[in-house]
Amino acid sequence: NCKGQTVSGHVVRFFNGRSFVELEDTLLVVPVSATPPPPLGAAVQVAIGHVDARRDTLSVRLAER
Repeated sequence: NCKGQTVSGHVVRFFNGRSFVELEDTLLVVPVSATPPPPLGAAVQVAIGHVDARRDTLSVRLAER
């Protein structure tokens, strides 16, 4: 179970008020809601929320700094 695990990534784009982070280990690009949003190119830590391999979903949030 990887829920709560932190993963490193970088902000690669913005769309509809969300930041998209590319995870370093897997190169997956996942949406992250954050206010204020981190700047483009910023290195961030995200915490894994929910993972469902059958539905191909992964939710993350910015980790506490």
